[in-house]
Amino acid sequence: MRFLAVEFPTTGIAFAEPRQPFEFLGVQFGIALARQLLQIIPNELIHTGSEDLGTAARLGYHFIVDGECHVHTHIIRARGKIVNHSWCYNHTQMGPLAIAVLLWFQASTADLIQRAAAHIQHQRLDAAIADLTRAAALDPRSSMIHLLLGQAYLAKGAAEFVAQAKAEFQQARGLDESAVLASFYIAKIDLDLGRIRQAEQELHGALEKKPGEHYLMALLGEVRRQQGDTGAAIELTTKALAAGPEAQPVYYYRALAWRDRKDGKRALEDLDRLLGTPFATADALLLAGAIRFDQHQYNEAEAHFRQAIQLQPDRAEPHLRLAQVLRRQKRFEMAVKELERVDAAPQLSSPYFQKLLADAAWEQGLIRADQGDAAGAKVWFRRALEIDPSHQEAANRLKP
Repeated sequence: MRFLAVEFPTTGIAFAEPRQPFEFLGVQFGIALARQLLQIIPNELIHTGSEDLGTAARLGYHFIVDGECHVHTHIIRARGKIVNHSWCYNHTQMGPLAIAVLLWFQASTADLIQRAAAHIQHQRLDAAIADLTRAAALDPRSSMIHLLLGQAYLAKGAAEFVAQAKAEFQQARGLDESAVLASFYIAKIDLDLGRIRQAEQELHGALEKKPGEHYLMALLGEVRRQQGDTGAAIELTTKALAAGPEAQPVYYYRALAWRDRKDGKRALEDLDRLLGTPFATADALLLAGAIRFDQHQYNEAEAHFRQAIQLQPDRAEPHLRLAQVLRRQKRFEMAVKELERVDAAPQLSSPYFQKLLADAAWEQGLIRADQGDAAGAKVWFRRALEIDPSHQEAANRLKP
């Protein structure tokens, strides 16, 4: 930890700006510098009562200051070293608080990056963004910081965060032309938004810099699949898998191509190599569930979809797929609840998401039809067509 908690047990915070220069560890700090440091102070550096001692301890540093001018020995850990220093504090001065900010400002970006990466792994996305924003203030030209910020924003899912994520990935790529992982995410966002040509161009540029990079080849294979060339998709993903164990996530992309070829057996074989490993994703679980669903193995499909929900509870698609299973099992009330969660999910403007919303309305109509409510079913079929005018199934149900 590189943070310092400042405790004011008796007086609280009684000032708004430094009033005179001060010295710390032999370094003279002027008022202008102290004011500049004060502008970037993070909230957790300020604690105003003894009840905050636990918080201060958890942050890793403790700095207790009396309201009177008493001399104290403070034990401060600065960049890994223990420093003992006596300080005479008067609440008309800004010394201790500015020192706290200075120590925060000089914190190791490596520590912040490491902690943020752990936050992302455990879906503590707001905490990750907070740490990475501070790290970016310390080192604004770090490509890695912007890459991680992009990952954190992307994981939040909402449309405005996807746009912010892409901006961070573009900044990471601009700061380091060899940062092809940023290009991967840019291409992935474009592909998810239906911008296949832009994704293809981004991947070609990245592969020119790092030929044979397995995750770039895998995503280019997905581009080929979406362009209708499953043969090229299988060829590219098979080459990517030759990179070794680190290429294990590529099994997902090859499974997509096998499914397009109506080869569910090979698709499930590839997914079985992925599920149950640390590389398993909600997308892989959704694909496995969809194949089981097509094979009328509804119990297995339900298990996969519920696992996907555990990984991404706010994502719309797992709830839609689970609702489809529940309707076929005639568990209508539970199916409707899952469809309501689709509507409550973060809204995206992509064609993919609009199709999900239309399919959710279609499912609502099918539930009403299965329950014998023909009028109610038509209301939902019309809703599906309003969302997606090309929804052929809903159009067929509304024909006289």
